[in-house]
Amino acid sequence: MNTDPVELAREVLDAHAAWGKTGPGTDECEQASHAFTSAVRRHGYDLARAVLAVSELHRPIRAYDECHDPECRNEHIELEDYWGCDSTVIGWACDECCYDNGNPLECKKHGGDHTGVTADQACSTRAALTKDGQAHS
Repeated sequence: MNTDPVELAREVLDAHAAWGKTGPGTDECEQASHAFTSAVRRHGYDLARAVLAVSELHRPIRAYDECHDPECRNEHIELEDYWGCDSTVIGWACDECCYDNGNPLECKKHGGDHTGVTADQACSTRAALTKDGQAHS
């Protein structure tokens, strides 16, 4: 049995497309409906696990600037070579695409500058998992 999530998704979507092309109330519609629900039943769990695995890898994290305030009472987070805090959050980044073991990368999407980036804009991969499959801008 095929466990490649891309192939499983294609099978489900193809079955759905075939079902959508049939006329309601016909034998062909009934067969297509059965094929679609059967594909979802067989592959839904595996697809859901794959989506969750990808979303856990590509999760938005806060991007910080350096906290220069010696009187700051916020809880601080140690970053690559400085300390940040809740007052110095500048935006969001993808933990997988924009960082390597906590070190910022010159990520393709943001060029390393996450100023003003929302959590929804942090990762194209995660955005592709949304209903419309498009990155939010």
